Amino acid sequence: MFIERLIKDHSKLSFLKAQVTGPLSFALSVTDEHGKPIFYHPIFKDVAVKGMGLKAMWLVEKLKPLTENVILFFDEPTLK
Repeated sequence: MFIERLIKDHSKLSFLKAQVTGPLSFALSVTDEHGKPIFYHPIFKDVAVKGMGLKAMWLVEKLKPLTENVILFFDEPTLK
């Protein structure tokens, strides 16, 4: 894994760029038991948005020891 390789090499980079699936893309691609995207369910939509935010925060914390600056993108290919 990339992070393990950086740790092994004792690399300290000036920045790292990472990305997380955007909450809209995630919520439109995952469906409920009726095949409807969870984006249209108020509770599931809320869980998806908060879950992607927490995933982003986790990733930043994971990368902080390896770099001075973390650049994080929410990838939203559905917003063309």
